[in-house]
Amino acid sequence: MSRWHVVNGTLLLTLIALVGLNLVLHRDVNRRNVEFFPEMVHPVPLESYSSSGVFANGSTLQQPPEGTVPRGYTPPRYGPGEDQAELAGQSLHNPLEITAQTIERGNDLYRAFCLPCHGADGGGMGPVAMRGYPPPPPLLAENAVSLPDGRLYHIIVYGQANMPGYAAQIHDETDRWTIVHYLREMQGVETAGTGSVVTTDYVTRQLAQAGVSAVENTQ
Repeated sequence: MSRWHVVNGTLLLTLIALVGLNLVLHRDVNRRNVEFFPEMVHPVPLESYSSSGVFANGSTLQQPPEGTVPRGYTPPRYGPGEDQAELAGQSLHNPLEITAQTIERGNDLYRAFCLPCHGADGGGMGPVAMRGYPPPPPLLAENAVSLPDGRLYHIIVYGQANMPGYAAQIHDETDRWTIVHYLREMQGVETAGTGSVVTTDYVTRQLAQAGVSAVENTQ
């Protein structure tokens, strides 16, 4: 008798024995099955704001360790406040090259986050302002044009006057600088050291293609 005959015979006898045991030992539906490592099957869930005996402070939610930041998040180098805004204006410089793609992206971001208050033409009479919210200063005014790029970046992050900060909505640092470039194009300002410069007419064309104009914005 070959080895394979022995193996096959053993498997067949095992199968017959298991089927027989299954027929003889009827399952009792009123009894729980045997569980191994039941803590893996029945974990103890805790509500977020419930008390907990695991941690010393008795809270389920815990603060992250000091100094940690979410993955992919770059904490701002400056805090809120006028003095910090001045420092940001002096030391922060736009690291992005200004290209047609940058301005196109800036147009999308401006329309999503800035246009509701500042308007399509930057004049400060966006849909929100036209419905009673205090209008922001025009972005094309001399004081806005004279602000350093770093100061504009700081305003996007922390806000200014009636404008809230947009750090949570525009969390990508590249997008923040992209908006700064777009504002400069709206203002007709050429940023030094950024390579090729796209003319301000590009902004006008982008707004026209989107069906938005200064006339529509004031209606």
